[in-house]
Amino acid sequence: MRKNNKISIILLSVLFVAVFAFVVPLIVFPVRKIPQYEMYETVAEVRAFLETEAQDVTDEGSDPYLGSRETSDSLNVSFTYGGKRFSLSAHVFVSAEDCREYYAAKSGYASDAESNATANTYYFSATYYAYDGSRSFCLTGSDYLMFTNLISAMNEAQGGRENV
Repeated sequence: MRKNNKISIILLSVLFVAVFAFVVPLIVFPVRKIPQYEMYETVAEVRAFLETEAQDVTDEGSDPYLGSRETSDSLNVSFTYGGKRFSLSAHVFVSAEDCREYYAAKSGYASDAESNATANTYYFSATYYAYDGSRSFCLTGSDYLMFTNLISAMNEAQGGRENV
């Protein structure tokens, strides 16, 4: 009788952990609720947004995922927006092929499409990866609500261009 109680408790504990780890994030962090980022024309647009809307912008140096890929313009920074800390990488590559390779290396998802976007949400972070032609964008943050607000604010600042 005691052995059955222990097994039941263990099974219920495993079930609870599984539900908490896999089902709850789908409810709490619905990926489809993240607004799609409207791709910038030039990295200067992203810099202009950061100058006016972000605080404590810190250059993080070279993006380690670039490898030997050539860019004509790059930005790899961390900053504070709405009291929360974010990391942002924006690059314009010399070739679209380099951009797709970078996207695959950074996001873990390979694509041969002209443009693509992927969002990952977890308990304590959210990341949005996008590319269009030779332009790439990656935003990472720790607060899901502020993350979605930031993407919406960046879209507004960029004036309603086509979504990626």
